[in-house]
Amino acid sequence: MAATSTTSSSSTSFSVPPAPTYACPANNGQTVTDLSTVQYSLGCGEDTTMGAYGSSHVQNSFDECFALCDNFPGCMAFTYEGGNNGVGAGVCFFKNQPASLISGNAGLVGAIRLSPMPSSTSSA
Repeated sequence: MAATSTTSSSSTSFSVPPAPTYACPANNGQTVTDLSTVQYSLGCGEDTTMGAYGSSHVQNSFDECFALCDNFPGCMAFTYEGGNNGVGAGVCFFKNQPASLISGNAGLVGAIRLSPMPSSTSSA
């Protein structure tokens, strides 16, 4: 008797909702909500006050900074520095103190977190 081999495969597909994309100057001065439902006040051509305590390079636009800030411990604001109107590769500078928006240049986009920070303590 000859040996037979049976191969079976299955695939599961699912979709991940796309992250909201925001544009400058269209969303300048607005409150925007990212994929994690965190709200930010957005300032096109603006910097955020306070010194940076961390940074990360991004490839496409300032939109990538939202998720990074959400996951960067203590991030209360960020400034993207890169292409005009926040388009193109750049650097997200994270701020861990309350900040405000100040006038900058066309290569800056500032965002201040409005939603509360997740609690890092638990009660027993």
